[in-house]
Amino acid sequence: MDPSLTSGSVIATIGITTVFFALVTLIAMISLMARFLSPEEANAAAPATTPPAPEPTGESAKEASNKADASPASETDFQQIALTAYAYHRRATTRVANADPASAWEAAGRIRELTQRIDRN
Repeated sequence: MDPSLTSGSVIATIGITTVFFALVTLIAMISLMARFLSPEEANAAAPATTPPAPEPTGESAKEASNKADASPASETDFQQIALTAYAYHRRATTRVANADPASAWEAAGRIRELTQRIDRN
């Protein structure tokens, strides 16, 4: 049997094995990093030590119930947030100006240069 035929299949097998081994190693490393660096587990392990808020009494109780009945965020709040995000996006976005169209002399020079290269070959 021709050695070039067998060597190609061996190299393909080695390559596929290497890729899958690298993939498994990458998945294992990402899961370990997620396990060790996850802030959720650190928060779940530590018990909450904040004291409960005192009950509002009298006039402040009425204000608290009025605030609880109102929606947490109105439509104008969302519009302000959206406008702020869009303004930030516009400020962070850069634009590149288009090149000026080539003059007839430039176009003729480019065509001449290309045809000379073709003629040389």
